[in-house]
Amino acid sequence: IGKCYPYRFYNILEDLYISPYDGNRCTRKHLLFFNGDYEFYYKNDVILNWESSKNECATFCHPYTKLPGYVGFSTESGSVSYPLNRCLCFFDNGKLPDPNPVNNGAASNTAGTAVGPVNSGSSDGSGECYPYKFYNRRALCKVKTGEIGHCKSMLSEFTTACYDDQCDNPNIQATQLAVSEVCDAVDTRVRLSIEVMGRFYDFQNKAHKTVLIGDLRDSEPSQDVCPSWLGLSREECRNAQRDAWLNSGNSDVVDIDYEGDYLQIGNWRLARTRENGSNSHLSISSQTQSMTSQIFRSTGTLHPGPRSDYHGFDRTGSNGLTNSGQPIVFGHKAVQIRDWRIRQVDLNHLSVTNENDNVSRIFRSDGTVHGNNKSYGGYVTADLGEPACAYLTSSF
Repeated sequence: IGKCYPYRFYNILEDLYISPYDGNRCTRKHLLFFNGDYEFYYKNDVILNWESSKNECATFCHPYTKLPGYVGFSTESGSVSYPLNRCLCFFDNGKLPDPNPVNNGAASNTAGTAVGPVNSGSSDGSGECYPYKFYNRRALCKVKTGEIGHCKSMLSEFTTACYDDQCDNPNIQATQLAVSEVCDAVDTRVRLSIEVMGRFYDFQNKAHKTVLIGDLRDSEPSQDVCPSWLGLSREECRNAQRDAWLNSGNSDVVDIDYEGDYLQIGNWRLARTRENGSNSHLSISSQTQSMTSQIFRSTGTLHPGPRSDYHGFDRTGSNGLTNSGQPIVFGHKAVQIRDWRIRQVDLNHLSVTNENDNVSRIFRSDGTVHGNNKSYGGYVTADLGEPACAYLTSSF
């Protein structure tokens, strides 16, 4: 016998605005003691009931939310002798539309100079300023780029998490990322997707260090856990996981730099060193004490440490790490680092070989080691083969 019409803007504050600053003007703090004002549209006597002033002004300013430069709104009560009960809708300097595209009888004020997201209020006690939550997201959406940095910025806007007492208007879904909560919600695909994103992209809040990264504290980034719909390459995914892991504050974190001719296992590198020289060198070195334990030379010779040169973590010295831009390639029971191959030749032999066919070392299954016997070289079979039986971790 009738119909129910829900109030369309019931959740408008929760959905579109962050918690308010005190003051009847939204401002942007440029320097420690200077606040910049915005341009705005305003109208008196919009607020009929001060207890619902937030919703009334949110509704009044709502038609402006899709326009470029919109930064938020404020309420203003005025004084007892001169009540204003006005709503103000703020824009970046130069972005206030003229003429007013909304038929609401509002007047304009173009004296503002501020540009950028709201970060303060006028603090006069006669109203409250509500910053528009999607200011940054709207700008990021307009940029057409494939840069990973842009992608990170966009995703961080949606997955920033915090506890209720740490920040205003927390992302409720992103706070539900404790291991127990994820396990309890194993059938809830949306929450699990947000959990994966939150590991990498919550760069804006300390909750990242205390909640999202907790189960990564004892392990290095070793696998690709980015869902395919993110569109990230293997390297981009691992870099994102690396960034999140480094932000955990661990004292034993290894900073993995992905540029260079090396393979890294913890604090150790098997690296090609010394770019300019008559011979090629592959070294085994540790970051812990900055020492080199072993050097394989393309002449087929072996040069043991301890020594400090030909170090895989050295990017400045003439004998340091090389960077050809060539990827580390895995093959059939083999890995290739630029012009060097470490390969299981047969069931009993593993060799370290330069592409000139000199074999610097042969390791035999009986525990003995041998020198330059080219019949056991890693390039006897020129084709590296399809990746198989060569692992860095259980998943790579």
